[in-house]
Amino acid sequence: TVQIDGKKCYCGNLGCWETVASTEAIVARANEMGFSLVGDSNNKKYLSILSSSETVFEPLLNQIEKSLAVGIVNIVNSLDPEVVILGGVASMIPENSLRNLIDLVNSRVLYATGQNIRIIRSVLHEKGMASSKMIGAALHIIDNKTADFV
Repeated sequence: TVQIDGKKCYCGNLGCWETVASTEAIVARANEMGFSLVGDSNNKKYLSILSSSETVFEPLLNQIEKSLAVGIVNIVNSLDPEVVILGGVASMIPENSLRNLIDLVNSRVLYATGQNIRIIRSVLHEKGMASSKMIGAALHIIDNKTADFV
């Protein structure tokens, strides 16, 4: 939960990270603001925001940065990872948005974490969801089947 009294999530909880940072949430916010986005899916509409050079989308980019930051800060404060890897469409944010995101996260994490969290893009880019599932499935098979040969 990132908003105590936030919107209801598909999981039944209120204010989940998904309700503010997902492609669906960002596209819904764009629609509320009166934007007409290009694309036949939420991912394509979201990517049209990220790839646009129009300054009219800056409020949406700021929302994306803040929405990602609040969840990442919670993860960092809870788990203290050395690095956070953005995957899927989140990895496609513009370079200046990535810098803003890093600054936001590092300004809000607990002092004990060192306030120098590395946030990088997945090498899998927008194919990350499908690729990571395939890699996970392959690793599962390797882990379970190699024991038969050892």
